[in-house]
Amino acid sequence: MGSDRVDCKVVLLGKENGGKTSLVEQFLYSRFSKQTVGAAFGAKNIASRGKLITLGIWDTAGCERYQAMCRIYYGGAKAVIVRYGASLYNFYKLKKIILGLHIMFAQNGKMKYYNCHTK
Repeated sequence: MGSDRVDCKVVLLGKENGGKTSLVEQFLYSRFSKQTVGAAFGAKNIASRGKLITLGIWDTAGCERYQAMCRIYYGGAKAVIVRYGASLYNFYKLKKIILGLHIMFAQNGKMKYYNCHTK
């Protein structure tokens, strides 16, 4: 499997207190965690179709003051997951995030975008 190794950078975005860190912590370590300050990184190896894939997951803080810093983490990402809630306010915040992602998609045509809706 040595030559069949794939590294995949994934970035998680969304509003503060939207459950991003809980989603990552549950996936990586089967536990829940507190709020992220700035950004956190975790990795997990998974096997798929005969390849070993290392998912490098960047959990970005949702606070407005960290939004400019979070753009640093988008570079080289293969996937972006945007987690959001059901309220109208969250939808408008999501729209702002998606508009910003369109710039990244133009620079990195291989990036995939996924929505993760909560309640």
